[in-house]
Amino acid sequence: MKRYRQLLIYGLIILMTIGSYIGYTLSIQGADLSLETVSGKPSQIENFNLRLQTKGMRSTIYDVNAKGDIEKQSNSYVGQLFREDKITDLPDKYYKFTTQMETNVSGDEQSEYAIQIKHNKLQFKMFTFKTEETFEKTFQYDTKFETGIDLQASVVDKQAMKVYIQLDRVDRPMETKLLVLDLAGDRIEEIVLQKPVASKHSRHFLAIHQNEVIYTEQQSDSEDENVKQSYFLDDGKNVQSIKELNQQKIGYLPYANGRYLIGLRLPEGETKRIEWSMFDLETKQLSEHSVNSPLVLKKIDWLDSTDEMQLYLSSETNDGFQVSVIDLKNEQLMYQGEIKDANRKKGTNIYDFAIQ
Repeated sequence: MKRYRQLLIYGLIILMTIGSYIGYTLSIQGADLSLETVSGKPSQIENFNLRLQTKGMRSTIYDVNAKGDIEKQSNSYVGQLFREDKITDLPDKYYKFTTQMETNVSGDEQSEYAIQIKHNKLQFKMFTFKTEETFEKTFQYDTKFETGIDLQASVVDKQAMKVYIQLDRVDRPMETKLLVLDLAGDRIEEIVLQKPVASKHSRHFLAIHQNEVIYTEQQSDSEDENVKQSYFLDDGKNVQSIKELNQQKIGYLPYANGRYLIGLRLPEGETKRIEWSMFDLETKQLSEHSVNSPLVLKKIDWLDSTDEMQLYLSSETNDGFQVSVIDLKNEQLMYQGEIKDANRKKGTNIYDFAIQ
């Protein structure tokens, strides 16, 4: 009899939980949001996922994609029990490797990289988000040091079957190396640079294009958060300062296998114009570019990009939120779509944004 009562109580709890979820799900049926194309065609861009979240006890999550599909889910405690998240799950074996103390993890929008140097071996693992595939390879690398203790390893760039890695001594910022993993040839090579790191400075490798290496140097013992960076180009024979970049007060990122360095100028307030500088490593020329936005853009904090030099950005607007896609190379606004809220709920914010 006692066991029967326990089963009855458990059954009632389960029914109440499911009933609460179904009831709340029914109460939020019908999307309050709509995606309207302002410029361009969504068929010409990669699919994206913009996640919005409302505030309050009965918080709601909206997932919006380039096709205009909008999924609406409860973010209440009950809703979280049933909701399927869109975040890609890492394979168990790969995830276990990344959580080890000796493993250094780095990555970009397309892939995540895990490196471990230990017992004269370098283990390299890569997980690609779009295909959900894992690649791994172990190299012979003779050293008495280990990552996680003496060394810090991070991927600078991956070009075809070559991976460029920055390897730093944790206690000696001046001792840094640039390694190349040949995934096809099972070899590790060190790129010998023509200039040692300046005293009390640290070096950060930015881009590799053909036989040229671009890196920055800055003071390593400065407490100033806005410490100045100096840009250098090493072609294997000589080193020269890149004056055009040193005169700018913006950070640069590599595109198109390191050929272009692009620095965005994103205003803190409202704007209807996106500006950027582009340095071409083949011509050694710095050019200025911009596109105009039909919508007023506010709080541009969410960015993503593709290998084709297409910049995806999301922000608030006067009437909701927007997603824009900019062709950085051809200076063109490829697409802009605005997400409007029919109920004009206050406190809705961007929770996540990424190319699918």
